[in-house]
Amino acid sequence: MSTTTQQKTEFSNNNIKVKVTHQPGCQVHMDIFVTPAASKVAYAKAIKEVSKEISIPGFRRGKAPESTILQKFSSQIKNEWENILVNTAFSEALDLASLYPAVDANKKPLNLKIKVVKVSKDEESSLSVDYETLPVVPEIDLDKLELLKTEETPLDENKCQERYQELLRSKADWEVLKDKKIEDGDFVDVSFADPEEDSSEGQATRYLVDKDKIPSDFYKELIGRKANDSFTFKEGENEPVRATIKAVLKANLPEENDEFAKHFGAPDIETLKSRIAQNIEIEAKNAQREIINNDLINQIIEKFPMEVPPSMISKHRKTIAKRIMSNLKNVMPDSSSEDRQAAIAQIDKMIDERSRHVTHLRYIIHSLARKYQISVTDKEFEDEITQVYYRSQSGIGPYIDFSDDIEEIQTEVFNQMLTQKVLSTIIEQMGKRS
Repeated sequence: MSTTTQQKTEFSNNNIKVKVTHQPGCQVHMDIFVTPAASKVAYAKAIKEVSKEISIPGFRRGKAPESTILQKFSSQIKNEWENILVNTAFSEALDLASLYPAVDANKKPLNLKIKVVKVSKDEESSLSVDYETLPVVPEIDLDKLELLKTEETPLDENKCQERYQELLRSKADWEVLKDKKIEDGDFVDVSFADPEEDSSEGQATRYLVDKDKIPSDFYKELIGRKANDSFTFKEGENEPVRATIKAVLKANLPEENDEFAKHFGAPDIETLKSRIAQNIEIEAKNAQREIINNDLINQIIEKFPMEVPPSMISKHRKTIAKRIMSNLKNVMPDSSSEDRQAAIAQIDKMIDERSRHVTHLRYIIHSLARKYQISVTDKEFEDEITQVYYRSQSGIGPYIDFSDDIEEIQTEVFNQMLTQKVLSTIIEQMGKRS
């Protein structure tokens, strides 16, 4: 919740006087007072506008006497007068105060409310206006930021070997072992279902029976069992599930030769292993970079607070919740919409905080992008959106439903790319200062 106090300022010209009250959450309240002279000018314009639109027998359009127009169309003139007065006064007030409304995708002001208090030709007219304005983005002082120190980790040889074994298993000939009691090192296909419901089990998942690869309690339950055995299993605070062993298997691995390596685009085994090592090194560096970037983001949000528009927070909240729901549909395909909504409700607080942080950061990132003249080229964007699509659909990255609002997805991808570029520039600038 914002603790911003209300700040009042006043502006005036020959036509209007404006009292501006700044409120928490980028909300602005204006009391606008219009001089009688300016009100009379608006009234005269109203008569002209109405006369252009009406037709009186015996007179050409726009040529009827003013007295006749006033007598027959007084209500239309009053409405037009009020509209002209409000639009003119509000436009002048915005220019005087230099406080323009935030707008939506259709250029419509956000949360705009105008109340006409009084309209008069002989006395001061007045109106009150409430709207949401753009935030005041603070100047980012790089001297207040610190780069997180990370140690370069050596190549994880075990991870390289694991990755290589995964490739071997992807081309393995799987042999079903009948009546085999499960031992360490076996592979098993296990399906899960709700123990309280007589529901069909989901698709089986394959596991390597290794106490370092699966939860210890699950590992203990599997050892010594056979295919078609069932048991109830509970991991941590999660709800218990009924597990059924569908099959016990052995992986007959392919011969490790150049022909095998060619399945993965490498001319020989040594090249394949070398590429695996290179990819793991790149992954490690990317993970370190992400840690540094996330720490920098947290510093920026904490050290440079700002008011952010509630409407934008709400917009990002809907986007984040929708993205989570999309992921839940992918990882919880057999769950009902109600179950997925309940899962989202449990993480409401996280979504709220994330929405505020995203809104806060986005305004700062765009401000810094303008300052450092950073942009994303069309080619860069096209390449990235293609990669995001393939990572999403292949399961490498978070699932994104591309049949949904594609413009929203494109906006998210663009802002993520811009954020990475800006953070890289900040890190470069900080490196020069150290």
